[in-house]
Amino acid sequence: MMKNKKKQLIKGIMLSTVLGLGWSVVGDVSHAAGNEISQTAEWNKKIKYVKGDIVTYNGIQYVTQQSICGFSPDEIDVWKPMNGAKPGWNAKEGYAKGDKVLYNGTIYELMWGTIIGKSPDEYIYWKIMSGKIPKWSEQRGYVEGEKVTYDDSEYQATELILGGKKPNESGSGWKEIEGAKSQAKEERRLVNKELSDILSRKEGAKSQAKAKLVEPKKIERWSAYHLYEKGDIVTYNKIQYKAQVWSQSQRPNLDKSEFWKQQD
Repeated sequence: MMKNKKKQLIKGIMLSTVLGLGWSVVGDVSHAAGNEISQTAEWNKKIKYVKGDIVTYNGIQYVTQQSICGFSPDEIDVWKPMNGAKPGWNAKEGYAKGDKVLYNGTIYELMWGTIIGKSPDEYIYWKIMSGKIPKWSEQRGYVEGEKVTYDDSEYQATELILGGKKPNESGSGWKEIEGAKSQAKEERRLVNKELSDILSRKEGAKSQAKAKLVEPKKIERWSAYHLYEKGDIVTYNKIQYKAQVWSQSQRPNLDKSEFWKQQD
């Protein structure tokens, strides 16, 4: 609960800063933003969405441009982010201060100047705004408060970091967020377990199918009322016989029978 309130407050501060509002409305803005997101359903791979549907995915709101089912917002560009971010960073496109881009599931905002060809992975002036916590990159710097993931753990910058300092190094300026690593491991364990269960079910289905294929055909007892075709096999007095021609009423155990042949 406290964590959600903190997120709402931070979102309110960012919105009020961008819009040029005063500190007196920070609470109202953050409350409204929090309510808006809370009312938007999380993306579900089992739901069929139609054009105009809005979902929340990794903390970002998206609207679909056409009917779609089973594809997440980071898998296909049919989903467009709603908060002003461009669909994806482009190395050939120029960006100016205030531009927002969606890059590897994270929304960044350019805080200074005009650039071209510099990705959020290598340029400190791309500020991490929302969405997925990005992986640490040695090519860029980070400002105090920004978060990254590294070796299954989450870290937060405690000061200005100019780049190249691994989060797990002593005195690097990074602080590990407790519990994040164990949570990541648990999520990975659950995914691996689900995959293992799927494979087990498939192997079980294959084994059952194979067993059905090799299951011996039940051999019926000979009957005087049944018409047998060449190749049919029956039992008579606990001995197996194979029909040599079409036959009916001829007992299999007749000596020198041209109708039946005893099986070895």
